[in-house]
Amino acid sequence: MHQRKVGMWQRTGSGFGRFAFTAAALLVLFLISHNFSGGNPSKCRFAPEKAEFADSSSRSGGDAPVDSLAIEMHAEGETAPTPAEVPQPGFIIDKLEGGTLSLQDLRGRYVLLDFWAVWCKLCLAQEPHLKKIWEDFGKRDDFVMLGLCLGDDPKLIREFLSAHGVPWSQGMLADTFSNALAEHYGVTSLPHILLLGPDGKVVADNLLDEKIGDAVKAALNSARS
Repeated sequence: MHQRKVGMWQRTGSGFGRFAFTAAALLVLFLISHNFSGGNPSKCRFAPEKAEFADSSSRSGGDAPVDSLAIEMHAEGETAPTPAEVPQPGFIIDKLEGGTLSLQDLRGRYVLLDFWAVWCKLCLAQEPHLKKIWEDFGKRDDFVMLGLCLGDDPKLIREFLSAHGVPWSQGMLADTFSNALAEHYGVTSLPHILLLGPDGKVVADNLLDEKIGDAVKAALNSARS
């Protein structure tokens, strides 16, 4: 009699184990299918739209810190805005040489905007590429280069530009990344270089190194073709 009770318990325990295993498996499948989002995967799952890591160590001996990290993300299922959809605002910029400048005044020309700062080592690494662009295209009537220095003292900026022989126009943006113009163009790290078309829309964004010249050449060549 004792042996029979044990056998019944073993069969009952085995059935319970199979039930528990099945329930656990169903729970795991449910969580995977919903991606821990409560039934709406597009609310919590994010996919990198672009991730650019600017490594200054490759330009300065291998032990310099990284000066720029730009990562943009959008919810999967949503359409991220393309650069061409971003209009040019009518912001007023304080020019380093005095006076003001409106981006609206530059309509009809390609405008290369360079957000930078004197303390940014990676910004300094872009200087040779920018100077080459200025040498090749700086005298064209349909092209403008405009540096926008964030949060620095005017005297310090002038001394820096003089020491480095930078000839193109410069503007000053106070309040660093909280500046309205920097916020509009999504500037969260330096350098941030972009090209505006004659209609004021962004033609190319997040440009570094040779990609700056490539974008300018392609745009200006298409303008003449």
